[in-house]
Amino acid sequence: MKMSKTAQVIQYLKDGDLRSALSILKTFRYDFTREERRTIQIAYESMAGKAKFYESLGINTQLEIEKAQKLATTKYLSI
Repeated sequence: MKMSKTAQVIQYLKDGDLRSALSILKTFRYDFTREERRTIQIAYESMAGKAKFYESLGINTQLEIEKAQKLATTKYLSI
């Protein structure tokens, strides 16, 4: 039986695999506000090797990653 995307996200978070969790979360349209989705997108792309690009735009990528992690764990691990 195939796991739902939400179940996969929860498992990735429990395993400490934030990058994989964010790769799924960035496809979610209704669980997050526009700003939250932007944070998740930036965090994922920063972890996937594009941090220098966002830093060149003046974005603190480490802060975005921390915010995305907090968003994900608050929403999916504190149920």
